[in-house]
Amino acid sequence: MPQARVRHFLIRLKLLEMGDIEEAEQLFDLVNTSVVGSINEEEKNEGKAGQEADVEAKLKMYERRWDLYQTKQRKNPSPNTDLYIKSLQRDLIDQFHKLALAVKRCDGCGGFSPPFRKDGAAKIFQKPTPLKQRKSMVGLKLKYKVS
Repeated sequence: MPQARVRHFLIRLKLLEMGDIEEAEQLFDLVNTSVVGSINEEEKNEGKAGQEADVEAKLKMYERRWDLYQTKQRKNPSPNTDLYIKSLQRDLIDQFHKLALAVKRCDGCGGFSPPFRKDGAAKIFQKPTPLKQRKSMVGLKLKYKVS
């Protein structure tokens, strides 16, 4: 799964923990929308570049807000006990697990991604890559990283 997508999930979880349900939904809509209405390919590319810059600026703003929230929470800890927010967080974690467990190949190089298994509510373990897939990666001149 691309690092940008993981970051997106993390920021949405942080927004939910702060209690910003609307911002989390807007972030979901902002990242999942595409540039519509461009006439030719150059305008589409320019629009996407501008939109990506806007999304990146928003993500950085959310991260700064999270840092401020964390410093405030250290001084006056107050746990969030809203059941609706907790259910939204569980749903978001379930979405992440589905996407993370479904990845079969790397988006960047096309190599096989090691399989993962879910254990409990929040644990993810990496299983060893099958020998057949490792051999095919050697044929593609890709190195298998053991972690």
